Amino acid sequence: MTERSIHCTFHHVSPDLVQILSSSLSIRSLSKSKDNQYTYTCSLSIARHIRSILADSLAEYPQIWFSIDHLSHSSSKLFKDSQPLDHLYFGSLLSTEKFLIHSTPLNDRKSWTIRIDPKQNLLLQSSDEQLSIPLKFLHKEILVIDSEDFSEIIFSYNSISIDRPAKLYGNHPLVQSLNQCSDFLICFSPKSRVDTFLDYLQINHHFRIFYTILTVQSSISQWSTNCFEDYQTDYSRYGLSILHSLGYVFDDKYLTNKNLQNQMKILAEENENQFYQLSLKVYYELKKCHWLNLSTLFQQNSTKILGNNDKNLYVSVIHLTPTRLLIMPKEKTKGHRVIRHSQFQGIDDFCLVYIKPDPPNLYLNDNHQLLDYFQEIFERGIDFNGYKYHLFGSSNSQLKEHSFWFIKSLSLDEIHRKRQILGQFDQIRNLGTYVARLGLWFSKTDSTNIKLIYCSNEREFSTRVQQGEMCVVMIEDIERNNYCFTDGCGLISKGLAKLIQETQEKLDVLPSAYQIRLAGCKGLIILDPQSTFQQFYMKIRPSMKKFECNHWFLDICDYSRATPSRLNNQFIWLLSDLGVSDKTLLQLQQRWFSKKPSSSNYSTDILKNKIPLPVNECRYIYGCTLESQLEEGQCFLRYEVLNSHGKSLTNRKFECVRGRIIVTKNPCPYAGDMLELWAVDLPELHHLNDVIVFSVRGERPDFNKIAGSDLDGDGYFVYWGEELRLKRQVKPLDYTPDEKQYQSTAISPKDIIRYCLSTLNATNSGEIYNVHAVIVDKNYENHSQRTCQPLAIELARMFSSSVDSGKTGYVVDKKRIQQIRATYGKTYPDFLGKDKKKSYTSTSIVGKLYHNALNYIHGKTDELEKIFAQLNVDDNHDQLNTSLKVTTDQQPLHPGSPLSPIQNIDLINNDQSNLSVKEIPPQFLLIDGMTSFKSSIRLSSSTKPFYSEHTDLTRFRIELDFYSSSPSLSSLFFEQLSTLLTVIHPNEYSSMIISFGYIYLLKYPEQNRQTIDSSKTIDSLLNHHFLPSLGDTFFPSTILERIEINQENAECLQQIFYKSNHRIKREYIESISDSLYLVFPWFKMNFIEHQREILLICLNIKSEKEICIHFDKNGRIKSMENLPKLFFKCFHQQTSSCRPDILYEYRSYSKIPQENYSTIFKHQTLLDPTHPLTLPFENNIIPIVSYSIITNIFQYNDLQVHIQRIYTPIHYKNDDCYQLRCILGYIEQLEQQQSIEIHVQMNRKEDLNREKLRYLMALTMELSQMLE
Repeated sequence: MTERSIHCTFHHVSPDLVQILSSSLSIRSLSKSKDNQYTYTCSLSIARHIRSILADSLAEYPQIWFSIDHLSHSSSKLFKDSQPLDHLYFGSLLSTEKFLIHSTPLNDRKSWTIRIDPKQNLLLQSSDEQLSIPLKFLHKEILVIDSEDFSEIIFSYNSISIDRPAKLYGNHPLVQSLNQCSDFLICFSPKSRVDTFLDYLQINHHFRIFYTILTVQSSISQWSTNCFEDYQTDYSRYGLSILHSLGYVFDDKYLTNKNLQNQMKILAEENENQFYQLSLKVYYELKKCHWLNLSTLFQQNSTKILGNNDKNLYVSVIHLTPTRLLIMPKEKTKGHRVIRHSQFQGIDDFCLVYIKPDPPNLYLNDNHQLLDYFQEIFERGIDFNGYKYHLFGSSNSQLKEHSFWFIKSLSLDEIHRKRQILGQFDQIRNLGTYVARLGLWFSKTDSTNIKLIYCSNEREFSTRVQQGEMCVVMIEDIERNNYCFTDGCGLISKGLAKLIQETQEKLDVLPSAYQIRLAGCKGLIILDPQSTFQQFYMKIRPSMKKFECNHWFLDICDYSRATPSRLNNQFIWLLSDLGVSDKTLLQLQQRWFSKKPSSSNYSTDILKNKIPLPVNECRYIYGCTLESQLEEGQCFLRYEVLNSHGKSLTNRKFECVRGRIIVTKNPCPYAGDMLELWAVDLPELHHLNDVIVFSVRGERPDFNKIAGSDLDGDGYFVYWGEELRLKRQVKPLDYTPDEKQYQSTAISPKDIIRYCLSTLNATNSGEIYNVHAVIVDKNYENHSQRTCQPLAIELARMFSSSVDSGKTGYVVDKKRIQQIRATYGKTYPDFLGKDKKKSYTSTSIVGKLYHNALNYIHGKTDELEKIFAQLNVDDNHDQLNTSLKVTTDQQPLHPGSPLSPIQNIDLINNDQSNLSVKEIPPQFLLIDGMTSFKSSIRLSSSTKPFYSEHTDLTRFRIELDFYSSSPSLSSLFFEQLSTLLTVIHPNEYSSMIISFGYIYLLKYPEQNRQTIDSSKTIDSLLNHHFLPSLGDTFFPSTILERIEINQENAECLQQIFYKSNHRIKREYIESISDSLYLVFPWFKMNFIEHQREILLICLNIKSEKEICIHFDKNGRIKSMENLPKLFFKCFHQQTSSCRPDILYEYRSYSKIPQENYSTIFKHQTLLDPTHPLTLPFENNIIPIVSYSIITNIFQYNDLQVHIQRIYTPIHYKNDDCYQLRCILGYIEQLEQQQSIEIHVQMNRKEDLNREKLRYLMALTMELSQMLE
């Protein structure tokens, strides 16, 4: 049988050796493949023969290696049985010709064995020692020195573990010696077992086997500190230090090669920068290949220039692991204030020390011995490059990353003296606070080179500002109820802000806010609207000052800008808890995938559900505050409009957000951490762009409700689009900081070291997040809001405390975390990316999105199409039902709207609080019903939720009984109608409107009654605790106006918002002969009309009356009328909880005759009501607001039932009076509002009687039973 041909390769064959190689091995057909590589094709038996005679034939040329390509593609049996070794040595590959053995404590050990365990670790065992090396940490090149009866095999490794019950660290001689080595040699026999072992590695793990005849000898050279003496510059010494930290793999080559030494010394003297660059190249290449010829590498030219200047700083870096101290290549950094401090020597005075785990570990082992080892190093200091370095400080974020700034210092006492240069820390007795305050100096910042003059009083400040000096002054915080409403937020003049912009090359537009470090202060400064561009000042607050310091040089951490945001798993859970449907979130993901994001570039984002939102509907921005007209629950946001790629437009454009917005921040583990605020447009804040401005009013700052946030630079997720709408709110948690622990003595350098190292084994926020994710995902308590489970809330509080632990010194209760994990966290949801054996398939919305992401990344488009197609089927199903019923869910209001109730509050028991009308205080407005001065009506506290600002007010309701001796509702109603008939104009037509909804209370201070007709401006309307009348304006579903209750024209302020989730039960709808009917038990109500209109409300500035224009769907005018007078309302609260309450209104309309249309329009051609500003109005007519409305009308005799859907306003006028209506939510910014009303046309001459009213109300009661 003919043998198959295989390919063999000879390596490191110089051209002059090709002929010698051919003749020595009797090979005639060598083919050159690469530089110094030649291939030969032969049978396997011939290849093995060449291998066997290699030592005899090429003994004079040990640099030549020989490899055989393996033919088998089938896996080889696991080499799991221990095989004895003849000997084991550690050392380094000096070159392709020589291996040097180094002395280690293992040299004298006998009876070594080798095997590969099921976890793919190579195990080397003796009677009292075991070493383990993951196969993935071995270099893929294996060298084999064959002899007649045995083979010596050389492995190169990056990391090796010593498996002992007691962990060994870098101060142990065995660890030190093995870390210095880079390769090990094993002697293995017989050769049959050698081949089996090599076959397994080659076939199963793709190792490459090289047969060689290199020599093995013991090393006699030792590195000494004298080796650094010939390198006089910092960069040359640092380059040599990096190479020396690799161990014998470099040291042996350097110490045994005088030519290399001379070559390197000369290069270091001539050009230290080029020497450092070549040292880096050698460092990276030598880590990959241990037998390199360094002389060749140091002959190459390097063109990259590395140096420190004002823009680029490169800092020395050390990686400290449990077993090693590694000098790493310098890192580029933007620097911090200490580096630029005049008392220190710049970047070369510092080094950055990272504490890292040893591979393959991802985390540091949690034990006290490890901390003792690190503490010993930190207290002793780190010697390298000819200097000693000690711990100086670390910022809060650096502390979490286990990175620390060290500075040249001979002792801890010297370090303490250097810290005193930075500020007065001696009075701080909490370790966490001390380290955090010191850490403010180490935050990454950009210098402005601006020094401010601190002014101790307002007079000095004003004088210096007038003289054009750059100065800073302290102003008061706004504090109330133990909360700071300006926490961390100060002011900056426009002139100084512009000057800062000019120092920062990357800023092409003036930011509205800068995050700063200044002396002992940190925080956010925003543009002062009272300033000019000729003034250069800053106003800081006590909440910004963290310690005493007189170094008034200004540094910038960051600045405000337009940054579109994305969803993440925590946001998604909160949105789901607050009523956003799974379908909505899946549709967002579908839209993202339809844009085909790269699964290779964005795989992490895709798997973590970081779903981008439309660029002009969301931002990630700073939060700030400013004394303004903003009420509690309101905010201001003016954002830069970006193009579809998230970039600025050629001509920059800014817009204000109006209406509901969602605000939260990372982290946000609890549903109460996501707020729905009301964005308003205040011209006084138009100078602030791409920041969210919170109110300074209320009982608690709105920003503090969001996971206990502040304003010193916290970033907030803000969304104002239409797709994500919250249907409920959850009361925020109280994130009061944990009580600090203080020590009685002054804090010492050793205390700081101990504290910094204690963070290594502290329970981190990520660990808490994982446990929290399990609780929320599995929803063990079957809670309607997953993040509101008691256990989830407990973990949310822990999470918040752990995030701030670097500042407070708080220590998470590890035992409690372990207890929760033992009970609930044995397996994790698969979206966390844990080991599959410890994961389960999540069925939550986060899990659904994750599984879709997996399908997308793995190219399973068919599966995705099926899932997304189902969403479209559901959409079609919904559309088929819209003609029969109103289907939108309830949209509770945000606290910032005056129409907003407080959700989920405990209400007073009504039955115990009966009051008489006379007991109602005059400053309270009774709106739950009409009072009758002719009868005694019992009042009790109302069950209705009320406006959030007035939680201290008692509300009342009228208790009416149709069959009691008290006047009936129809009687009261009749009395009111009777008094009104004489005042209704004959040309007007009237309607009694019966609707179903909530009524809310507004406070009406008695002392301000006389100001009801005050000027209708923003200031006059917002500077009071009440809202004066805006006239007789009527908007469907939302009313705020003065109501005329009786002939005496008594005035009160009423505010109504109808429930949006009323719908007709399907059982009460019939379709007969293509007509719809509402079915009462005793008659049918015929469907008579489906109207699609656009309503436009305008102001006639001459008559000061508002008019309503009805356009049909094609833009033709249907009718015009003056807006209705609303004479009175009467409210009836039904006893059954499943029936909606009923509101009775009486309205009077006056139509505008068609012949008078010319007084409103110049002409009636080409009318487009969707763009009201383009309509040809007369000069005295101003369009105010327009919106689309769809009405289904049912008729029975003179009774009409209107089912209305009102869509988002198309247009509104942006002036003082009408701007306020949009600010305060008089026109709700819903995708659509829905209401149900009964209209009964009235005639002034009609003889109304109580029986007819009672009949009408009986029909109303019947209709209320039909409503879900």
